[in-house]
Amino acid sequence: MNRMRCLIVFVLLFIAIDFTLPQTDATSVQDTLLTEEHLETLGEQTGEDSPIFDFLFNEILTSKIQVRSRFGRHLEPSIGFREGAYRGSSLKLYERVKFQHGDHFSGGFLTEKDAGEKKIVDFMTGNIVLSKVGPFEKCIIGDYYIEEGQGMVLWRSYDIAKGADVVLPARRNGNGLRPYLSSGENEFLRGAAFESNYKDISTTLFYSRRFRSASIDSLGNITSLYTLGYFRTESEASKKNNVSETIFGLHCNYYLSDQNTFGLTWYKSIFSNPLLLHDGAYSHGDVFQFFALDYSLSLSALSLFGEWAKSNNRIAGTSGILINPKNTIRIIMSIRNYPDQFVNLHGLAFGERSENERGFYLGVEMKPVQFLALTSYCDLFSFPQSNNQLFPSNGNDILAQIKLKPINKIDIVCRYHKKSTTQSYIIYDEFGFTRRVEGMKSKQNYRMNIDYRISSQVIVRGRYEMTFLKREYGENEKGSITYQDLVYSPIKQLWLNLRIAFFKTDSYDSGIYEYERDLEGVLSQPILYGRGVRWYLIVKYELLEGCELSAKYSDHIRDDVKRIGTGLDQLLTNHDDRISFQMDLKM
Repeated sequence: MNRMRCLIVFVLLFIAIDFTLPQTDATSVQDTLLTEEHLETLGEQTGEDSPIFDFLFNEILTSKIQVRSRFGRHLEPSIGFREGAYRGSSLKLYERVKFQHGDHFSGGFLTEKDAGEKKIVDFMTGNIVLSKVGPFEKCIIGDYYIEEGQGMVLWRSYDIAKGADVVLPARRNGNGLRPYLSSGENEFLRGAAFESNYKDISTTLFYSRRFRSASIDSLGNITSLYTLGYFRTESEASKKNNVSETIFGLHCNYYLSDQNTFGLTWYKSIFSNPLLLHDGAYSHGDVFQFFALDYSLSLSALSLFGEWAKSNNRIAGTSGILINPKNTIRIIMSIRNYPDQFVNLHGLAFGERSENERGFYLGVEMKPVQFLALTSYCDLFSFPQSNNQLFPSNGNDILAQIKLKPINKIDIVCRYHKKSTTQSYIIYDEFGFTRRVEGMKSKQNYRMNIDYRISSQVIVRGRYEMTFLKREYGENEKGSITYQDLVYSPIKQLWLNLRIAFFKTDSYDSGIYEYERDLEGVLSQPILYGRGVRWYLIVKYELLEGCELSAKYSDHIRDDVKRIGTGLDQLLTNHDDRISFQMDLKM
């Protein structure tokens, strides 16, 4: 019944828009699909105003001051609020200010409070940036991050995952020293950093000292770093900022030319407590040193890239080749080897993991004719036996995609994706005894996506996706999702996005990730499983020049359960509806 109501509302709205459509220009609609394929490759990651947005959208501070204010909440309280386990209100608050004076002085600050946290300002970050002052190309006082090489030892908190762009994830192009202004509470440095250029050498010096959140055992060892960023209960609050980390180091780049560079990175990290990670499998101590060499060389249509690092007496790294014989074809190959006990505190190397992994990656992009684009990759990986992994395992990840543009207004994408990994199973033998066996688990996804630009004001997107989960031991599963997307901009100042998705899967394991649009600066990619409907409506309105208001309402309805969620986050209903508002000012 709920599905039928949602479908009727959508059809009536679409018919009304089709008959009342004005013929005015609204170019913002044309831009809404440009980066969606990149955003969909973020996998399970979500974030707000994270460094990934600067990377994808190349944000430029065009105004002297930018202010962003956002608040939102779940309309249905969870058990944690009903029983008083969460110490604070259900409001989620977010404030950010960016400023710039001339070409040499800029900065900003950000405050954030998650739902259930007690303090209005539970997290704060900020910085001041001096550009091209004296001998320094850039100076940052406050919070920052560094992207160098291929991400082996220094990188942002997360990055583009494997997907439609086969080159971007495997061949990194770091942005060097960057100010940090994100609500993510973990992977950033706090202190001071300086970048200078002298002839063909670029040098970055950095110092950081900040408190981190962790679980500590009775002997004072850090058993795990707490990275969720939620401090709603007394237990979660007891982990907050209870250890410190001090870092100092440098990175140097030597430029043979604009396209040919060699880099060197060294830094030392000192924790206030010893690290005892991987369920006590390894004791790493409290002092770590990292040393890395990276390179990027271009020889006509051939590019070589890679980075190799040493940490904890282990050498790890990745190397690759990018071949670009024509503008219509790109081929990339890379290998990676991240041995057991290689500690990676602030890096984000390409692959399934950042430690105890070996892999080979091959990707191809071709555009034989103007209206046809072909994309494919194959990734083979293995996880050797170690103290932390008692049994070796392996897997593969394969994608093939065809993108057609039969006419100017229509884009059609057909995709096949299969990922297979080794999994442990507990089975019963003929005598009733249990034993552990290793078997393959594979998940296949088939997707068809159609975008139709009805006019400069209206875009319609439809998608159908099926998934099949096969287990060597155990039951097989399947699932599907169908959604319809409508983007409508009747006037330049107004923009609307409506989506209705119907989904049905056998369990969470056969669930399907769905990238969905959100308020500006927010990434949202929920996994849909069970049986139900998910729909949302986003409205943006430019109230005045430099003042934009936006709001999102979403409702997640499960027909197969009476309650959604588990633990303190469980809702006593099968509806999970949320609302959020945002104001953006540019002065």
